[in-house]
Amino acid sequence: MLFGYADPSDTGPYDPSGLSKVVAVNFECIHCVHKNPKPAQWEICKDLRPTQCMREITTEMVTNAANEILNHE
Repeated sequence: MLFGYADPSDTGPYDPSGLSKVVAVNFECIHCVHKNPKPAQWEICKDLRPTQCMREITTEMVTNAANEILNHE
């Protein structure tokens, strides 16, 4: 599951098998939706789609997560 500013522990994934992977970047401002006061980056990201935290997720990150799931023994 790809995550930007949402909190994976709040919104998913729900997977009792434990084979799901969360793919996200580690920005200091992450979970900005829930921070008060909002981080400075919020003024840029709130109207930008996709947000910077989503744009920074690379195909390599997604491929690596998929391979980990597929190669799980």
